[in-house]
Amino acid sequence: MKLAEVAIRRPVFTVMMITALVVLGYFSFEQMSIDLMPDVDFPFVVVTTIYPGAGAEAVETDVTKKLEDAINPISGIKHITSYSEEGYSLLVAEFVLEKDPQIAAQEVREKVTATRGDLPRDIEEPVIARYDPESRPIMSLTVSSARPARDITTFTKDEIQNRLESIPGV
Repeated sequence: MKLAEVAIRRPVFTVMMITALVVLGYFSFEQMSIDLMPDVDFPFVVVTTIYPGAGAEAVETDVTKKLEDAINPISGIKHITSYSEEGYSLLVAEFVLEKDPQIAAQEVREKVTATRGDLPRDIEEPVIARYDPESRPIMSLTVSSARPARDITTFTKDEIQNRLESIPGV
């Protein structure tokens, strides 16, 4: 109640304090930097394996399950998501935010390498990668026309691509 009493008894003081807070807030807001793509290391590691000619069930039992079992004991894993389809296995390991993504990727790489002998011989070498949002395109364009594909390709490379590449920072 003391604050309310002071505000009522001294209206000029109250208005001056509110004005000072608004001005201070405005200047603080102006000094604050905003980044569309902040520098954040996402703790995700992706393991992709190609198993040519294998069905989804074979991929799951012979590749995906074995890789899941291999990387599951790594400390700091929050969640593992896996996808198995015909000839293709994908594992996404999510780590706690405190885990260094480079160390996490190295630990996953070591576990996958140690398990390589238990996997089928005719699979391609598993690819281990960290999720990097900066590697994703910011913009995708689609060009269509009634003209022949060669003309569209030439126009796109000569006109659109050159103009986009001339923009600073691209």
